[in-house]
Amino acid sequence: MLSTRRVKAEWGSNSRESEDSSKNGCKEVEFGVNLNKVSSMLFTKRYKTGPMDGITLNGVNLKLVKDTKYLGVVLDPKLSWDKHIKIKCEKAVYTFWVCKSVFGRTWGL
Repeated sequence: MLSTRRVKAEWGSNSRESEDSSKNGCKEVEFGVNLNKVSSMLFTKRYKTGPMDGITLNGVNLKLVKDTKYLGVVLDPKLSWDKHIKIKCEKAVYTFWVCKSVFGRTWGL
């Protein structure tokens, strides 16, 4: 679900409309949603967002997260690449040190 509402008062009504449309769409194609894997995130350029009402899907409140992984890309509320790049660099350094410890200095001689 995607919301482009600028006024905080409109968030709730838009999320309810999105919930209804997603619920109807899932019923039409007999598609189930695992509510344990679903979360919500507010994408904004603002520094402070204030409290946000809970978003519900099928009567279950969705947890509000600070970052999430989607198709291998880590998304954060500001849509910056900082967290994603940090994770990829840490993984590359870890892989380098594992290779170095496995092969050592005398590998191949």
